[in-house]
Amino acid sequence: MCSSDLVDPGNVGATIRSAEAFGASSVALGPGCADPFGPKSVRATMGAIFAVPLVKSASLDQLPGARIALVPGAGKPLHELARIDELTLLVGAEREGLPQSVIAGANHVAHIPIHSNSLNAAMAATVGLYALRMDRQ
Repeated sequence: MCSSDLVDPGNVGATIRSAEAFGASSVALGPGCADPFGPKSVRATMGAIFAVPLVKSASLDQLPGARIALVPGAGKPLHELARIDELTLLVGAEREGLPQSVIAGANHVAHIPIHSNSLNAAMAATVGLYALRMDRQ
C-alpha cells in the first residue's frame, strides 16, 4: 500500500494501523507525507508501526506489483481488481487526491463505490484494503 502526500499525521498513523489489520506487506510513503514516527502518527498506529515495514518511495517504479490508483468516481470498482496477486494500492492526499503523474503511472484506476464525493484518506485506505482482502479469503 502506498500513500502520497498525506500531510495529517493522524491519517498516516491510521493508514499504517489499517495496513497491519488487513495484512499488507508494507506501507510506502511518498514525498510530502507526514513523519510516520512523529508523536501523533505513532499514537494513531496503536503499535502497528512496529509490525508493518515502512519505506519512503520517491518513484512509482520502486513499488511492487500492479499499481492501483484510488480515484473517486474513476475507473472500475475496486473490488473488481481484487484477484490481482501482487499489487500496490495508491491512496492520495486528503484534499488533492493523487497527483496526475501518479494516476498516469498506475496500471489500473479504481474507485470505492460510495454515495458521496470522497472519503478521508485513512478511511479510503481502510475500505480499500478491506475490499482487496475479502476477495482473498
